[in-house]
Amino acid sequence: MLSEHHQKQCKALSLQHFLCYRDNGEDFLLHIKDRDKTWCHHFQPEGKSVSLQWKHPKSPSSSFWSITYPSMPDGTPQHLIRYIMLSKTNA
Repeated sequence: MLSEHHQKQCKALSLQHFLCYRDNGEDFLLHIKDRDKTWCHHFQPEGKSVSLQWKHPKSPSSSFWSITYPSMPDGTPQHLIRYIMLSKTNA
């Protein structure tokens, strides 16, 4: 069962998909991926200057993660999509 917050997000995302489909038609459908128990969200990475944060010089360095974005089978870049698992955790 989805929480009220997730239900609102799913509804907003569905509306956004509908509007994109209305504007772009079949081309839009080629860029959607669907997985079980997941939902997709358009992701726009922030700039480096925005993501930098101040830390004390003696603080341990943080690890750096590299993100790669796959392309569609026809070679066009895929939308930047991150998948968020909507699974219930046992507390």
